[in-house]
Amino acid sequence: PPPSGYEGFGSITKGHEDAPGGFTTVHVTNTNDAGAGSLRSALSAGSRLIVFDIGGTITLASDLQIVNSYLTIDGATAPSPGITIDASASILYQALVMEPGAGGLTDIIVRSLRLVGPGGHDNTTSDLLGMDGGTGNIARVIIDRCTMTASNDGCCDCAGNVADVTISYCFFRNTQTCLNMNGDSGVSRQRISVHHNVMSKCQERMIRMAHRNGVIDLVSNIVYGWDWNATGGGALQIRPGVVGEDEDYPKINVEDNLYQFVAGHGTEENAIRHYINGDVWYANNLFPAGETNDVSTVGSRHAISQEVTHTTTGQLEAVVLPSVGAPFRTAAEQADIDEIAAAI
Repeated sequence: PPPSGYEGFGSITKGHEDAPGGFTTVHVTNTNDAGAGSLRSALSAGSRLIVFDIGGTITLASDLQIVNSYLTIDGATAPSPGITIDASASILYQALVMEPGAGGLTDIIVRSLRLVGPGGHDNTTSDLLGMDGGTGNIARVIIDRCTMTASNDGCCDCAGNVADVTISYCFFRNTQTCLNMNGDSGVSRQRISVHHNVMSKCQERMIRMAHRNGVIDLVSNIVYGWDWNATGGGALQIRPGVVGEDEDYPKINVEDNLYQFVAGHGTEENAIRHYINGDVWYANNLFPAGETNDVSTVGSRHAISQEVTHTTTGQLEAVVLPSVGAPFRTAAEQADIDEIAAAI
């Protein structure tokens, strides 16, 4: 883990270390899609710490599913060039998906992976990394220092009953709908920390929350560009629940975030899509000069049981850009980071 340890709502887990009956360390020894020594085989059973003896690209033929609790996938153990999960060649539901059974899924850490989708905007695939709490509860999850590029839907979405999650120091690039916290009424996403991430040249949903949501803590993120295809996508979208239904409306703290509009790559300079009935606390954000939509504080700050370290917008370049995303950056990733640094 990072020197300071994990922060936010998900930090209450230690992944594999919390397994009541102990855990097994499993080594990934090749980049095959399946079979002995593969990541798919390592995910197949039990409470596990998964480490990598090799670096390289795993090209998927089908979804990778996380179905066992008390699991850590530690991509930081891989030598150069790190671990890339390539979901660009197949029409997949999701590249890496948490799909619990009726008993739920808990205590998961995914760190230091690179996930790459097919690009485009035709929605032929779903998310690169998904938390699908529709069939069982998902709780106590950390997604840390991952790079996700070119999904043609979401990068890291939460749907259904999902709680106690940290998404930190991730690098989301060149994708359509970046981070969606949505779902049908009657289910809830709650206690989710999204902090110190970079969301670069994505179309929209940085983040989007709608319907039933408990407290979400959006802190010290850099959002660089939106509305990339000039189709009206908003950078931050906060939407109400279904009118007339008995449900909680979105609750979110939005603090110390930097939203940088990129001229020439979109038509909507306004960053915020704050619709009615959200309970939103804004503080110390840097929005474009043209921003006019509901940036004033509504209500009061939501209490956070697991606070994260706040970095002011003036310090985000120095604190976030050097360490965000998976290790062994590609030339394209580094070029993006350099461009952002020059702009902010």
